[in-house]
Amino acid sequence: LFVDLDGTLIRTDLLHESLVLLSRQSIGLLLGVLLRLAHGRAAFKRAVSEAVTPEIRQLPFREEVLHFVAEQHSQGRKVILATAADSRWAQSVADELGVFDGILASDGAHNLKGIAKLEAIQAFCRKHGYAQFDYLGDSYADLPIWHEARSIYIVAPSASLIADVREFAE
Repeated sequence: LFVDLDGTLIRTDLLHESLVLLSRQSIGLLLGVLLRLAHGRAAFKRAVSEAVTPEIRQLPFREEVLHFVAEQHSQGRKVILATAADSRWAQSVADELGVFDGILASDGAHNLKGIAKLEAIQAFCRKHGYAQFDYLGDSYADLPIWHEARSIYIVAPSASLIADVREFAE
């Protein structure tokens, strides 16, 4: 089971949370970090993660998702946090919660969103001998992943997202 972070495991986006935190700490540092956008989103996320670390316990976790993930993990299922957030933050979340068997995340060079996340999931599955995977997500960026997943789980979907997913899944 691969689980998305932003909008799925937490109600918000970790990058947005971190930018707000960074703006409160140092406008100068925020401006410096914004310059990293010229090197791509992955580099930008890495720069923000190096500048600020949100308090993981203070994040607005979705209790129903936490419960589901913990239940799946306790039943012996491999659960992987798969996120476009920077790997530093993803590892902090995984360490804090203790219910993930690994992470797939942006690494400063590659932004793990959409197709890139799907490719990382497929590579992980090949490496570990999994023929199929399930995916828990929340947004349009997850559509390519749901297209390939055996089972899909959607958190807080809009009516239009549900309609799009119903075009290829029950």
